[in-house]
Amino acid sequence: MSDRRNVRARTASGALPLVIAHRGGAGEAPENTMAAVHTALDAGADLLWLSVQFSADRVPVLHRPSRLEELTDGTGTVGEHTARALTRLDAARHFRHPNGTVPYPPHDPLTALPTLEAALRALPPYLPVVLDLKSPTRPAPAGGPPPLTSLLDRLAGEGVPTWSRLLFYSTRDADLHALRAHPDARTFEPRGTTRTRLLRARLSGGFPHPPAPGTWAGFELRRDLVVGECCALGPGSGKVPDAMLWDRPTVDGFHECPDVTVVFFDIDTREDFATAAALGADAVLTDVPAAMTAYRSALAASPVRDSAPTVTVR
Repeated sequence: MSDRRNVRARTASGALPLVIAHRGGAGEAPENTMAAVHTALDAGADLLWLSVQFSADRVPVLHRPSRLEELTDGTGTVGEHTARALTRLDAARHFRHPNGTVPYPPHDPLTALPTLEAALRALPPYLPVVLDLKSPTRPAPAGGPPPLTSLLDRLAGEGVPTWSRLLFYSTRDADLHALRAHPDARTFEPRGTTRTRLLRARLSGGFPHPPAPGTWAGFELRRDLVVGECCALGPGSGKVPDAMLWDRPTVDGFHECPDVTVVFFDIDTREDFATAAALGADAVLTDVPAAMTAYRSALAASPVRDSAPTVTVR
């Protein structure tokens, strides 16, 4: 790998999109658990996308909703409990498989709410991982390093792959800005920047300057929008349901700079995967990685396609 600090996952020329297991594959296993990780890897997912929050004692753990009741047998918020208490919770308490079954017994070790450290130690060292920050990356008391970067530096010093295979995402620009203070951190382009690029390209028919080389940019294929305008008598707005935000010229505009990776979010159907492939997406983010990898394999084996996805980390 030519640059251990730079996480890359790219398709070969003409290949079908890579599959990123959203929250480990929330539609097929209890999200953000080791059970989901194993399910996604068995399905052939190329990357994992995991949600990170901080416990009361500032330990990064894997959980998405603000309240524990939504997914676990706990109550309150993640930030109200210590990591020790959180890891005793059953994160599959309310999970039902799409076929209606309850595949995990209560308090199965694979469905416990995990710490980020435990997950990184257990993951295959070659596997790229996106960490989606769901609670602020606050500095430690007394002005010390943030607990997330401190943990990752410690693990890296112990030989556990961290910065070399991690990417970071957040809908809060402040989180990404704080992470960029670390020389080894690699982040997605801020969501607002990607949104503006998409809207300008789709509404004006042109593409503003492309992202810098090495950028990762992601957004939904479709999104409900509210479009506003400034009028002489005041602002006006209108709703645009299920707006298509990507087309081929827009994707090509992102790819004008080398090593730009375009990720389509919320790709959970065959139709949307086929659309993503046709438009030139490098990767798709999905809740159903087993379904999408199976469909990708079927497409790759079809007479009209002879290339398959590849992943390279460097």
